[in-house]
Amino acid sequence: PDRMRHGYGLTKAAAEECLATCREEWARMPVKEQGGSHAAKTAPRRARAARSSEPPILFIALDCGSASVDVIAELGMQGIDCIVVDHHQPPDLGGAVHPAAAHLNPRAWEGDAPDLVALRMLSASGLAFCLCAELARDLQVEQWDRAAGLVLAGLGTVADVVPLTGLNRVLV
Repeated sequence: PDRMRHGYGLTKAAAEECLATCREEWARMPVKEQGGSHAAKTAPRRARAARSSEPPILFIALDCGSASVDVIAELGMQGIDCIVVDHHQPPDLGGAVHPAAAHLNPRAWEGDAPDLVALRMLSASGLAFCLCAELARDLQVEQWDRAAGLVLAGLGTVADVVPLTGLNRVLV
């Protein structure tokens, strides 16, 4: 979300704007033409038009979303799975489970194991780097540029003004 327009956290307006932008960009993406017939040449145009009405199936909230339980639940009711990658203190849900398909926030996890305590100090960019690195490893993504990911995670860590200790120091 844009803090100047939407305020802090994931709001309904911010989510709707993001989804609208996603639909527009998806509709603009090139569609491979096949064959030489008139039908084959107009197919990409029809495919792009159809894409603009397709709902996204995944919404990733980065550095927000833990406290936006209602917005995340509403997206879920629209058939959109949400992944929340956040480092802010989550609200007390009274024992209820967060509605996100995946809620990656170490502050929401119980326990005091040293590794968990270290993860709780990471910025959202550090958590996003860890998520991307693990996905790349598990999915055997060869194009994953770990060095570029580290640069972005380090920059985000400094910009988020988190303590430069432990894993944050490693990222920077």
